[in-house]
Amino acid sequence: MSPRATIWLSIAAAVLLLLADFGLWMQRDIFDEDRFVERTVEIIGTKKVRTAIADEVVETAFEDFPAAKEVFEGFLESTLASLLDSQIIKPAIEELAQQIHQAMTSSDPQAVGLDISSVTGPVKSVVKEIPGLDSEVKKVVRAVPDKVVLLKKGEVPSINTFGTVFIWLGPIAGLAAIGILIWIIWAAGIGRRSYALRTAGVSLAIASLIGILLVKVFRGPVMAGISGNLEIIVESIYDSFSAGLVSQTWWLLISGVIMAVIGLGLDLMSSWRAPE
Repeated sequence: MSPRATIWLSIAAAVLLLLADFGLWMQRDIFDEDRFVERTVEIIGTKKVRTAIADEVVETAFEDFPAAKEVFEGFLESTLASLLDSQIIKPAIEELAQQIHQAMTSSDPQAVGLDISSVTGPVKSVVKEIPGLDSEVKKVVRAVPDKVVLLKKGEVPSINTFGTVFIWLGPIAGLAAIGILIWIIWAAGIGRRSYALRTAGVSLAIASLIGILLVKVFRGPVMAGISGNLEIIVESIYDSFSAGLVSQTWWLLISGVIMAVIGLGLDLMSSWRAPE
């Protein structure tokens, strides 16, 4: 096999392995609902995200009552942020995570909202029974919605078609890449096997590094148009899940380096054994 053919086939194998890597990540971390929900609940449980959600809920719920929001905003935000880490509202958090998953992976994504009825229900009942309480206060409490929309329909881009294609394409690409690598090494023959390993290894390492950089680059377009508290929430989810893809891709990079080192080692062994 000519050196040029070895280079092009090595590049093709590296690209196919990246596609397989991405497809595996999609299937395991994004489209697996149980895994996605479990990790998203953990992300929502962090202080930064809980505070952002609480702030967004208070902003939305008291949008029509600026005076009441100004008075109670700090207290309500800190209280709700604490409740988001409690068992009282845990079912609502799990439902929120499921809605985010549905919005991302469904062909018909819906709005994403947080059900706070487990908190507002008892509060409304108590306030209703307090004699002599100012009617305006009761009006404000009654007006607080039991579910607050955090992301409107269409604000979360659906990856249903894109993701499904990669889930099916991934295993095929992986098998094709392995087949190409075996062919490159076998066809090279004993004399050029070290060259084939070095070329394939370097190609895979470079492609993997580019893939890792692209994960960082795509962060910008994903966050475009999202600001404020929602930016903190989406950013935290993106960073957590993309870290899994980066981790996977690092293993590909390491594999490429190992292949290149083995090829270099074979070269050194050949030079040592060669007669003077």
